[in-house]
Amino acid sequence: LKIDEKYLPLYSKGTKPEGFADENEVAFFKQQAIKLIDELVADLGQNLFRNFKPYTTSFNVELTNIGDAVKFITMHEGLHLGYAMALKKVVSK
Repeated sequence: LKIDEKYLPLYSKGTKPEGFADENEVAFFKQQAIKLIDELVADLGQNLFRNFKPYTTSFNVELTNIGDAVKFITMHEGLHLGYAMALKKVVSK
C-alpha cells in the first residue's frame, strides 16, 4: 500500500462522508493522485506485477493481470469523477 493506512477507514468501500475535506486534505489527495500514477508507471516499467494474483472485484469483474487492473482502475475512477460532477451540478442549481 502506497498511501497512509489512516485513510482506509475513511474512504473504503461502504463508507460515507463524515464531514467536509479541508483545503489541506484536498491538496494532499491531488498531490497523491499524480505521485501514485507516476509510481505505477515506474512499477510497470520494472515489471513489478509479474506475480499478479487474479482478483474478482465487487462488480464481478475478473482481473487476471495487471493490464486488466489498470483498465479497471481507470473505469472506476471515471465513475467517481462522474458522480462528483453530477453532484456538483445538482448543488450549484
